[in-house]
Amino acid sequence: MRRSVKLWSLLLLIVVMVLGACNGEDGDEESPPEPQELLTEAAQSLNEAESFRLGIRHEGPSTEIDAGEFVVIFNNATAFFVSPDRVWAKVSVAIGDLTQEVEVIAIEDRQYINNSFLTGGEWQAEVFAQGFQPSDLQSDEKGIGSALLSMDDAELLGREEIAGGVAVYHLRGTVDAQKVRSVTVGLMASDQGAIETEVYIRRDDTRRVARIVLKEPTETDEVKIWTIDFDSYNRDFEIEEPDIP
Repeated sequence: MRRSVKLWSLLLLIVVMVLGACNGEDGDEESPPEPQELLTEAAQSLNEAESFRLGIRHEGPSTEIDAGEFVVIFNNATAFFVSPDRVWAKVSVAIGDLTQEVEVIAIEDRQYINNSFLTGGEWQAEVFAQGFQPSDLQSDEKGIGSALLSMDDAELLGREEIAGGVAVYHLRGTVDAQKVRSVTVGLMASDQGAIETEVYIRRDDTRRVARIVLKEPTETDEVKIWTIDFDSYNRDFEIEEPDIP
């Protein structure tokens, strides 16, 4: 009899502990951080980063890059930013029926490109992204952090996981186009009006931005969706100015 009482007591204790743990998790779900708190922490993390990588892609109407006599269409890009004013990128583009990779370096207000078709495999001083400077990414006026802090009607949509199993908070709001344009490394055409923006912020202690999605209106009334993934924060990455003949 005593053994039965002890057994039931043990089982009851286990049930209470499990329910307590479940209630604790539900409590967390019921009281998530405030959207502005998350955006402030994410902005601070970005502004203090020594470097980070951006993966840029889009869906919808094509993006044409001014390359003189050639029609160059943007496909996607991987870029490294090194604070305060350097960017290296490998950009996939379409030139006619050909898919090409263009290497781009931007330092301060200078831009350089290298491609076997466009430049014969040599570095040339050419403007790849009009009006863009690497320092824009962390500037008070055009920086990503500034864009996050200026988000209007910010709301927390919930907790999710994105590619690679990254646990994130998913937020949505609107941001002025001029403030958020730098996140596409100057490729987004819109520089006026409100852009519907979704932000995915890591749920770990870093509160770093994992992804930003921009819904850019176009002249054809189609929406161009830009998706920018962020990772490799504070990784060592050297960007040197190329030698130009």
